[in-house]
Amino acid sequence: MTSATLEQQFQRYGPAYRWLVASAGMLGAMTMVLSATMVNVAVPSIMGAYGVGQDMAQWAATAFVATMVASQLLNSWMVSAFGQRLAYTLTLIIFSIGSAVCAVSISIEMLIVGRIMQGFSAGIIQPLVMATIILVFPPERRGFAMGLYGMGVTLSPSLGPLVGGFTIDASSWRHIFLVPMPLVAISFAMGVV
Repeated sequence: MTSATLEQQFQRYGPAYRWLVASAGMLGAMTMVLSATMVNVAVPSIMGAYGVGQDMAQWAATAFVATMVASQLLNSWMVSAFGQRLAYTLTLIIFSIGSAVCAVSISIEMLIVGRIMQGFSAGIIQPLVMATIILVFPPERRGFAMGLYGMGVTLSPSLGPLVGGFTIDASSWRHIFLVPMPLVAISFAMGVV
């Protein structure tokens, strides 16, 4: 995001633009981090659905985390290549496609590919949101904004198994991949504004 574009957004929305950016970023990042741990409670169901052992089913969680860590290194390139706003919306789109792949997967390998897509997005979005918060907030308010962001992203992994467990009990293990989609849609709508 160039300084001219940033100034245009501040002229359009006023000081509330900072909080729109922070809220959109925090919601998107929290949703993706929540998805990292939601699958942990579904491992027994995945084992039964695909007839695989725990070692193979655990890749549904491991693939996400490993890809998330590795893809954080690509954040700078993505922002340079696409700009902050487009990079943000692309990560949400890739995450959504990955979620759909997971929900309709017909094999453990297909599920793992979907989780890799989700993990890639989660790895890109975390440093992207932090850099964007630093860009839109003045130095004296950055600590407060980063504290709120950090609190949300830190809380999300602890809620994942709870949300995943409720979802599995209420419907199916496949639906844990669809639960985040309404929040991703809201994040997307906020991100394109």
